[in-house]
Amino acid sequence: MLPNKFLGVRKFSGLTAFTLQMCLTWCILTGAVGLITSVTEAEQILNNQQADVIILARQLLRDPYFPLHAANELGDDIVWPVQYDRAKR
Repeated sequence: MLPNKFLGVRKFSGLTAFTLQMCLTWCILTGAVGLITSVTEAEQILNNQQADVIILARQLLRDPYFPLHAANELGDDIVWPVQYDRAKR
């Protein structure tokens, strides 16, 4: 269990400078992982070029259809699987 002082900290924000330095120094592609739960947060990380890819884990366990919901929230009209088409809003 993490100490209480770490419970509210966004893990990614502390690594941003480190990943940026890695990318600029060694031209290594980087991925953001850890407590990324919203579409806007993921989009902001990509737009600010703080990472090359977003890696989701727990959020996909909470919402297996997160990519579909994210596309909808961003205004992208993507094709849903046929069996879920009636649930599309």
